[in-house]
Order: sequence, then structure tokens, then C-alpha cells
Amino acid sequence: MRWLFLAIWILAGPVQADRATVLCVQNQLAALGHDPGPIDGILGGQTRRAFSALNTDLGEDAYRFRLTRGSAIVLCRELGAGQIALRQYWPATKSRVNLEFGAAITETTKRAVSVFTNQTLAQFSTVLGMPLADTVSVFVSDDIREIQRYFKRVHGRSGQSAADRAFLRRVCSKDNQVSGFANPDAVVICLPQGDPGFDPYDTRLAGTTRRHSSPKAVVKQDNRNLRTVIFHELVHAAQFQLTGEYGAYQNSQHTVGPEWLVEGAAVVLAEFLEVRFKPPKDLVFRVSKSVGGALPGLQRFERFPRNEKDIPDLYGQGSLAAVMLVEEKEFAHLLEFYRLIGLDYKWRDAFLQAFDVRIKDFYAAFDGFDSDAAAASLRPPGPTNTPDAATPSPSGAADAPGQSASP
Repeated sequence: MRWLFLAIWILAGPVQADRATVLCVQNQLAALGHDPGPIDGILGGQTRRAFSALNTDLGEDAYRFRLTRGSAIVLCRELGAGQIALRQYWPATKSRVNLEFGAAITETTKRAVSVFTNQTLAQFSTVLGMPLADTVSVFVSDDIREIQRYFKRVHGRSGQSAADRAFLRRVCSKDNQVSGFANPDAVVICLPQGDPGFDPYDTRLAGTTRRHSSPKAVVKQDNRNLRTVIFHELVHAAQFQLTGEYGAYQNSQHTVGPEWLVEGAAVVLAEFLEVRFKPPKDLVFRVSKSVGGALPGLQRFERFPRNEKDIPDLYGQGSLAAVMLVEEKEFAHLLEFYRLIGLDYKWRDAFLQAFDVRIKDFYAAFDGFDSDAAAASLRPPGPTNTPDAATPSPSGAADAPGQSASP
């Protein structure tokens, strides 16, 4: 099992709210008979009063959260999930994904990114039963300067602070390696310089090479890594949409839950969507085998570790903890956990509701878990259900100041 280099980058400073989600809410409220005022994508007093009127009608089923530009995506998704007719206002109904590419990205790579991205977003609905309401923006480049310009356009800042530059160098300067990061506004995929071209229909595993005209004579072509990075970062995009955490990562409350589950859920859901493990114990075996030994101290990864040497343990233990939850409660419960947070549950209460276990009891069970013994007891009698080449276990926490984790 290889640990790819992935991250969540939360910009220090306000992020631009997507007015499309406010437009969605205004249209939905109007369709339900509550006048939101001008349908202009601006969240004003009349729209909030219409939301209050909706809650009055709902009574005991009223939404607990305060309507803000950040939580508008939660209301937009929830109303559409409850009434199919209201899904016509979802931004994703008009455009599921917005893809942008750097100048040097080849046409074959563009096709690969498009195929993998649309495949993943479709599976959120068809496989997990959790369709996303908002359009997902994806930017692909092999040039840090292009990424900086992209964020200046999207966020109104250049990414030129010392912390921002350090983060980008750490994530996007890996020789011959696909990497990526996500924030509430976009997913960014960093490719090796001199994009070798990724064929979406080439099923060969890692290790093949292709010669091309870049200064590096040989670049490893690994479609599986590209697909894994895309799957993983889109799970983070789903976490943002479900929790409504547009900018909320900038405080220190870690309202989306512990970092080990942010990353572990992304690893496990991406792995499941990519290769469809059956039964779940097969995935438990693979993760247990890769981690190895006793695993004390999961609770220390509620926040992103300061010591970089601890980051592989965050990914490994987080993915094992997530897969233990999956084995007990199935994959949809991971997304339900984030949905409950979006509905204004504290993450510990959401954990109990989604997984039917108190977090302190889960920590105690995890700390007593011996992954070597588990791997031995779960070893399949023959080959595992899927190729053993790569179990995506990236990291998806923020590394820049004011973030929730980093690779």
C-alpha cells in the first residue's frame, strides 16, 4: 500500500462564497412558497426570513443551523434530497464539474482527468446514494506559477505568502509524482513537469515508462496514481459540501471532526469507489498489513500532527480506523457523519449517531487493536479481490496556517 502525497489547503483569509448555492436556496424557497426577495445570489435579510418561515412550517423537523453563505450548500442539497423537483436548482444539475487545465497539459491527460472526475462524481450518487449538489471545480497543472495565478483569480490572493509558497512547493514539486490538494472552492491536481500524457483507457499498473520531450528523459506513467489522487481529493470536496465548511476550517474548532477521520474517510471511500472491495474485510486485511503492529494513540490525531514524521501514522491509522467503522456500518455511514455535521451536530454527537458508538469507546477499541494479528487472521485464502499495486491512502489535511491538516 503506497501513501500518495495529497492535502487539504485552507487559505488563511476569507474564501469567495459560491453565489450559485445561494441562488439555489433562493429558488428553492420561492418554489416552496417562501418569498426570498430578489433571486440574485446575495444572502440578505429577506432570504433569511424566508428560511425562518420554512423552519416554522417544518416544526420539529426544522433545520438547526444558521443560514450563511457557507451553509447555503447544505440547505440546497438537503431540500433537493428531500424533494426531487427541487434538484433542478442544484448547480450540479447544470454542470457537475468545471475543469480547467494549465497550458502544457496534453489532450490525453485532459481526457483522463475528465473520465476519472465524472466517474467519481457519478458514483457518489449511484454507489453511495449521496449525490453532490454543487459544481466541483478542478484545476490541473504542472506549473506552480499557474496554480498561484489560478488562486489569485479564484480567491483574490496570489498564494505568494511564505506559508503558501512552502505549501505549494511541498505538494507540487515532487519529481515524477502526481499529487493534489483540495479546498472548499476547488480541487487542484499537480502533475510532473512535462506532462507525459495519461491515457484514461490504459489499464496498465504502475511501473511503465514513456519517453517524451521534457528535460527528464523518462517519466513514470501511472494512471492508477492519477485516478487515486482525483478520487481522494473529490472525497474531500464532498466533505466540504456536506458540512458546509466554506471557510470554516479557518478557525481552530475543527468542526468537521478529527483529522484522522477526514483523511481516513477520504482514503477508504476513494479506495472503494476505485476498486470496489468486496467484502470489507479484504480492505481491512490490506490496510492492517500496510500499517503493522499495535496502534496506540489514535486520539492524538484529532488535530494535524506538527511533526512531519507522524504524518504517515495519521494516514495509516486514520485509514485503518475508517475501514474498521466501514466494516461495522458500511460506506454510506462515513458520508452520513459529515452530513450530520452540516446539520449542526457537534462532531462527537454526529459520530455516535452515524456509527452507534461513543468516540471514547472507539478509541479504546482501536488502541487495543493489533494490526499484525488482524492481517494474519483476515488473510484471504487466495489472491485478494483487486490488484495489490496501490491502496490509495493519501493525506488530506491542511498544512497552511489556519488549516486543519497537511501532508
